[in-house]
Amino acid sequence: MLTKRLSKPLDFERNGLIWYPPPPEEENYNELFGYDVDEYDDIEDSGTNFSSSSFSYDSFPFREKPSGSLKEPLRTTVCRHFTALVLQLLKDEKIHTNRESWLEVVSSLAWQAASFVKPDIRKGGSMDPSHYVKVKCITSGNLSDSSLIKGIVFTKNVKHKRMVSQHKSPRLLVLGGSLEYQRVSSKLASINTVMEEERNNLKIAVSKIEAYRPKVLLVEKSVSPYAQEYLLDKGISLVLNVKRSILERICRCTGAQLIPSIDHIASAQLGQCGISG
Repeated sequence: MLTKRLSKPLDFERNGLIWYPPPPEEENYNELFGYDVDEYDDIEDSGTNFSSSSFSYDSFPFREKPSGSLKEPLRTTVCRHFTALVLQLLKDEKIHTNRESWLEVVSSLAWQAASFVKPDIRKGGSMDPSHYVKVKCITSGNLSDSSLIKGIVFTKNVKHKRMVSQHKSPRLLVLGGSLEYQRVSSKLASINTVMEEERNNLKIAVSKIEAYRPKVLLVEKSVSPYAQEYLLDKGISLVLNVKRSILERICRCTGAQLIPSIDHIASAQLGQCGISG
């Protein structure tokens, strides 16, 4: 009986812990906050699809911000409503709260993530938070170890053990496809000639990359062993076989541009992050 009661949807209107707002008495109730969608769109143009923001009443585009006497009751009501919703979702998943409560962990992380994500819908950014926020589960540690990482997390390492694996504020170059020498199949040539052409071609390609002074090169597919050696000599850390979806998220977060191939490097736009490794 208790299980059936907990699995029912949360009744916001009849729940005594939640204040449910009454319908407006006047048609122009929106003018209380002086807010509309077009006005909000014109407030700030960050130039990126993903950036940090602050979820507080001071950040809302009020013409007249709520006074101190109104701000705290609003904040309390929002927090109570949000906590009740998270609690109901946990109960629906049969996750019981205990001394080390999932309620506090999930509520805190969800609030932080919602405060941090700021999609730019004018540049094609989706309003679906799952496009920006991913949940990684690690089968060890404690609940208190859970945290929000303001960046991209993926399992890759530099290709060569002599390459630097950790950088502070590195410049990133993101390359789609592969970095290989494209042989002409119909052309007859000796093995030595073909290998020499491959080395020269890849040396030129790496020189073009070096001209942009990146510290880290991320490649979607494979990279020729010759190119790997040239990159090592130039002090450029290489990460290869990175999924395109991850590369796109890296570009969104760092401001980099995904280059389709080495032939389009003239239009390269590098990104930068706080720490890589």
